[in-house]
Amino acid sequence: LSWVAQSGGGAAPNVTTDSSGSNTTISTTTGIEEVHLISNGASNVTITLPAAATAGSGYKYQVKRLGTGSVTVALNGSEYIDHSAQSTFAIGAQYDSITLCTDGSNWYLI
Repeated sequence: LSWVAQSGGGAAPNVTTDSSGSNTTISTTTGIEEVHLISNGASNVTITLPAAATAGSGYKYQVKRLGTGSVTVALNGSEYIDHSAQSTFAIGAQYDSITLCTDGSNWYLI
């Protein structure tokens, strides 16, 4: 056995700031996770995630609400967040955030 420096390793997540104040569909799956800062001012917006199958098992999105308007995370199609009765999730207050992870079929709050 010998000790050698290992290559590879994790990379920092891609950080995107959305200041459009409009409903947005996230279409990216960069690396293994992404951070989306929603700078929506007073506008109420819905952020739609890509299909869980498209993102792939283990993929994570972090969504942070920077504005005073509401931010609702919605899903693509018939997927759910945590349980079958929940297809959207409202981020509670300004500066709150959520992290969602997929098993390739649905999304889970972690």
